[in-house]
Amino acid sequence: MSECLWYPNYLKKVSINMKVYYQILLFGLLLLSIYSCSSKTDKQLLIYAAASMTDSLNEIVTEYELRNPDVNINFNYGGSQALAAQLNQGAPGDVFISAGYGPVGFLISSDKIHLKSISQIASNKLVVVTRSSSKMPTAIEDIQNINRIAIADPDLAPAGSYAREALRNIGLWEDLTEKIVFAPDVRATLNYVRTGNVDAGIVYYTDALSVPELVKHDLISQSSYGTILYPAVIIEGGDTIAEAEALIEFIMGDFSKTILQKHGFILPSYE
Repeated sequence: MSECLWYPNYLKKVSINMKVYYQILLFGLLLLSIYSCSSKTDKQLLIYAAASMTDSLNEIVTEYELRNPDVNINFNYGGSQALAAQLNQGAPGDVFISAGYGPVGFLISSDKIHLKSISQIASNKLVVVTRSSSKMPTAIEDIQNINRIAIADPDLAPAGSYAREALRNIGLWEDLTEKIVFAPDVRATLNYVRTGNVDAGIVYYTDALSVPELVKHDLISQSSYGTILYPAVIIEGGDTIAEAEALIEFIMGDFSKTILQKHGFILPSYE
């Protein structure tokens, strides 16, 4: 079984993670300011979404709000595990779009998910990124010659779990342990590479496309890690289930499919 679909050890870590408490507190203050400034007649939706969905969702939701001017949508982007921890500890939210089913499974076990709402909206793959001035790897084994390699923290973001799983299955994880630098999420991983803090990074293909100046190396066999799926679910207990369902339906529709493909996502097959 893919390690990205397994989460009991993560549950133990969540219960003692005070950082999550402070994240919820600060985010709650932000929400208070957002909602107090919005029209009382607008329907408010708050989406928790994997950082790798940032560009696509911003574009999709901009169009959705134009078509539905009575709906006001806000985002909380980050590592999917960290977002799931916030929701589990009581942070308000309406929709959760995760990179991987692990964080969704965690919330299901806590009765936080409206179970009829699970929809798969896209999938992704892993690539290695470097700056153009760096030595170019021609095979995945070549990253052993790189000094510092960034991945998302496996305890905070599925991108890191997938990267670790791939490196373990390829047989490189133990050799690279001392060279690995953990980032909070996949976007931070990209930034570490872009700014020269590390020599290479392992990220989602879609995120690599968002930084044109980085070189993309498609070296990691997709058979070395579990399928990277993006489920969208509705958070239980709110009074916006109908609005959340309408939004997810739009994300699954033709306009959104075009946007997702433009940003490099692989669309699900329903045959």
